[in-house]
Parts: sequence; C-alpha cells; structure tokens
Amino acid sequence: MVGDKDILKLIADALPVVAIAGVGGLVSFLREGKWSPMRLVANVTGASFSGLLVYACLSDTGITPGQMCAVAGVVGSSGGAILERAQELLLDMAHRYIGAHEDHDHHHDHEHRGDR
Repeated sequence: MVGDKDILKLIADALPVVAIAGVGGLVSFLREGKWSPMRLVANVTGASFSGLLVYACLSDTGITPGQMCAVAGVVGSSGGAILERAQELLLDMAHRYIGAHEDHDHHHDHEHRGDR
C-alpha cells in the first residue's frame, strides 16, 4: 500500500516537470495570440497534465532531470495535440491488452467445460 509519505514524495518529485510543462502551455498561449482567460487556463492546465504524464512515463527510465524537463517543455507547448495522440495510443494499447485477456479467458472457459 502506498503511504502518505510516498505520495508526497511523488508529488514533490513531479512538481518541477509539471511546472515546466505548464510554462510550455503558457508559451503556446502567448504565441497563439488568441487572448482569453479561459484559453489561458485551458492551455496551462492541459500542459501541466501533459507534464504529469511525462513524469509518470519517464521517471523510471534513467532519463536525466534536464532531459525530462526538456521533454516536458516541448510536450507542454504542444499539449492539446500530444494529449489527443497519447489518448489514442493508450486506448489502443488498452484494447489490445483487454482483448488478449478476453480471448485467453474465453479459450480457457471452453477448455474447462470440454467444448472447443
């Protein structure tokens, strides 16, 4: 079970990466030239979430903190497009994983009942 100290350490470790991605979202917002408070909040929030995903995916790979921050900045500045593509890839992976297990379970059920 994950303790409170583990969660706090995870948050503390991820915070710089999330912040850099958020700055990337701010840069993207400023470059777009379409000024609205809602767009600003959406850009920075989406970029920060992208940074959290970067941290989750790369934290155990051995990548240096500088490299992770560079990736987070780029991902943050292109947040929306990256999130959409990442969603497609993760959903495809989940469907393949779930489908493989359903096929295995279905085959196992037939073997167990003796019908094939």
